[in-house]
Amino acid sequence: MKLRFEYRLTLLYLFLGGLWILFSDRLLLFFTGETHSLSHWQTYKGWFFVGITGLFLYSFVRRQMQIIGKAEKALQENNQRIQNQNITLIQQNKEIEQINGELEVSRNRALEADRLKTAFLENMSHEIRTPLNSIVGFSELITDPVIALDEKQVFAQIIKSNSNQLLKIVHDILDISSLRTAQIALHYKSFYLPDFLALVYSEWEPEARAKGLLFEKPVVNADSATLVKTDEKALHKILNNLVHNAIKFTPRGKVSITAYISGQMLNVKVFDTGIGIDIDHQVDIFEPFFQLTDTQTKFIEGTGLGLAIVKEYTALLGGTIHCTSSPGSGSVFILQLPIQPVQARVVEPTPDNPASQQEWNGKKILIVEDEQNNYRYLYEILKPYHLQICHAENGTEAVDFIKNNPDTDLVLMDIKIPVLNGYEATRQIKELRPEMPVIAQTAYALAGDEEKARDAGCTAYLSKPIRRLDILDILKAYLH
Repeated sequence: MKLRFEYRLTLLYLFLGGLWILFSDRLLLFFTGETHSLSHWQTYKGWFFVGITGLFLYSFVRRQMQIIGKAEKALQENNQRIQNQNITLIQQNKEIEQINGELEVSRNRALEADRLKTAFLENMSHEIRTPLNSIVGFSELITDPVIALDEKQVFAQIIKSNSNQLLKIVHDILDISSLRTAQIALHYKSFYLPDFLALVYSEWEPEARAKGLLFEKPVVNADSATLVKTDEKALHKILNNLVHNAIKFTPRGKVSITAYISGQMLNVKVFDTGIGIDIDHQVDIFEPFFQLTDTQTKFIEGTGLGLAIVKEYTALLGGTIHCTSSPGSGSVFILQLPIQPVQARVVEPTPDNPASQQEWNGKKILIVEDEQNNYRYLYEILKPYHLQICHAENGTEAVDFIKNNPDTDLVLMDIKIPVLNGYEATRQIKELRPEMPVIAQTAYALAGDEEKARDAGCTAYLSKPIRRLDILDILKAYLH
């Protein structure tokens, strides 16, 4: 067992002192040989002992102090290292706590997103099956010979109404998908604001009237410039969804639109006297898949995408949208968009010399369509106008037909067709007949599809499902 420092020092001193006492006098007698001078030498002997022991003590203490100093320095270094490690651990703990907090938030968001998506899919199944039930059911009834003609006409209107409802659901899903994946390209143009709002009014007034609501004609500030420059299609989608929601959530009363321009800002308010929205939900309603609780909207159906589309388009245009409302007192949605006021009314260019329907007699049209039902639909629309209607089922057939029939006046080109797709077929046809109109008619309806068609050389673009009036308008514009 190692003795403590003070014990070792004491023992060493005792040992040296004992040796000195026992042998110092004998050594003096041995060297001097005189006993009478022994006391004189003993004085020097004492000082010598003190000096020697002092040197030993100094050397010993100095060495111990060096050891202690090194130990203290090592201890300080260890303490500093431990302190630094503690600081690092504290920082790491804070980072871990922050990461855990962020993970918890992300987890909660993921769970909420999963819950909303599950609820959305369940609701979407209901929203899709409801119009499909009417479409399928009344399609069967309309072929029953026992049912009177006037009833069949009612059934046809029901089928049309539910088809439009189903089409809106598809458009909403495509819109939110394109917006969330940044696939929307903006196209700014100048247009006359009163005419634009009048169009929105004409599209929704019949639905409001059928529900017993008053849809007031839009009011535009007369003191402001009424020509604006922004993306007309995006603004149309925003207002369509706002007005649709206003009508849907208003059981009685009225809906109105007011607009004014202040500097470089377009301000639009959509007002309704509907059920209103609790303040706790006035931000949530702009999130995808969000729907009010069943107790609030037990008589209302919908996908929960309309206002999310409004929010995304508004942000894309650099604007803001917010709502002021209270339960039972209606709602006001306030849209603010940056625009470029224009002083002179812009007249959109139209094709020269649009033909009348009487001038279509004998005109040759090529329909490029691989689906027989789609071809039959287009054929039935065009049959009454005494056109020469020709058919190609793929792109290669279409190109060969144009090579062999240089008198063809117009092509209706599907895009997704076998052998040679519609884009490449259009390019080759345009090399043969650059002046001939080629109209894209396709089920591709995502952002950028129209640009792809026009880049390939298509003169105009129609997305399926195609309405009868859309086809006739195209023929009026391009069949000369």
